[in-house]
Amino acid sequence: MGVSGPAPERLVRYRWAAEIGDGGHTLDAACGAGWGTAALAGTAREAIGVDLSPAAIAAARREYGEVADFVEGDLLRLPFADGEFDRVVCFETLAHVAEPETALAELCRVTRAGGMLFVSTPNPAAYPSGNPLHLSETAPQELDRFLRRRFANVTLHFQQTFFASLLGGAELLAHEDPEAELAMQVTKLVGESPASALHAVAVASDAELPTPPARLALGDDAYYRERQQSLWEWQERAVRAEAEVCALERKLRELQL
Repeated sequence: MGVSGPAPERLVRYRWAAEIGDGGHTLDAACGAGWGTAALAGTAREAIGVDLSPAAIAAARREYGEVADFVEGDLLRLPFADGEFDRVVCFETLAHVAEPETALAELCRVTRAGGMLFVSTPNPAAYPSGNPLHLSETAPQELDRFLRRRFANVTLHFQQTFFASLLGGAELLAHEDPEAELAMQVTKLVGESPASALHAVAVASDAELPTPPARLALGDDAYYRERQQSLWEWQERAVRAEAEVCALERKLRELQL
């Protein structure tokens, strides 16, 4: 089995946002370890990643510092001027802040007039509940209404995960380069309503919006029952550990203040 790359849902979001025209001055808000910022940098005049975690910023600088800049900063008080960025991206973050509307307002503030804002959020009607790292919920309709109060054009897209079966030769089976696109016939066997999608991905601008995305990324091998059970066990451990780290970091910041 090959080494796992970026999670498929993250890969398709960032690849889509990166291919939308000239990114100009680009911000990746809550960038984590910086993989997405580096992807956006390929079509940007300048790309900056911002994150609250000093450890994440340090890792991003080590790995991707040659292609992008990384700074520490709070999503609720972004350290940037009004309208500073042509493209602002914030994926997988709103649920992790207790004040999602404040975060959205900050993202809108730093997006220039005519610029483009990309935001994703878990769909509380479909996404599994109980994640202790999730501090709030924003339904797709709420995200859409908020953005429409600030932008002339908003489009809401939906993202769902499906099982897939790949038939091909040895070379195709061994392929694991996420940067290379594959030419293949794709058939979709089932249809679902947007209400069942795990994530909503919104794009907003006062300018013309891009065409709807249709991207597919194949992730890790699926070993069904055994793999699913193992996955849930490790996810539960990881969530508990990350929650403990976040609590300790918050306490440390409070002591420093």
